[in-house]
Amino acid sequence: IHERLVGSEMCIRDRYKKMQRNINASDCIILLLDKSFMKNDRIRFEADYAAAAGKPIIVVNTDDSEMPEELHCAAEVNFSAEEIFCAVRQHCRSK
Repeated sequence: IHERLVGSEMCIRDRYKKMQRNINASDCIILLLDKSFMKNDRIRFEADYAAAAGKPIIVVNTDDSEMPEELHCAAEVNFSAEEIFCAVRQHCRSK
């Protein structure tokens, strides 16, 4: 049982490291906000890490959830392809 727990912890740590690499390689982050946001540690970690890395965060509000005060975002948009596209063009640098 102990080996499984250690392996599971390593797998989680690897996922978080991969998440950090992906955020570092990104121009901006698109975050889907719904009522479960505050309950999801992984998504909150992503948002906190992206903010600390200075990445613009575009929040797509999928169900009219209230924006958490601690979530600093470049833009909040509705679940609309046009709004998301415009926010990405405005807040993400081109490569």
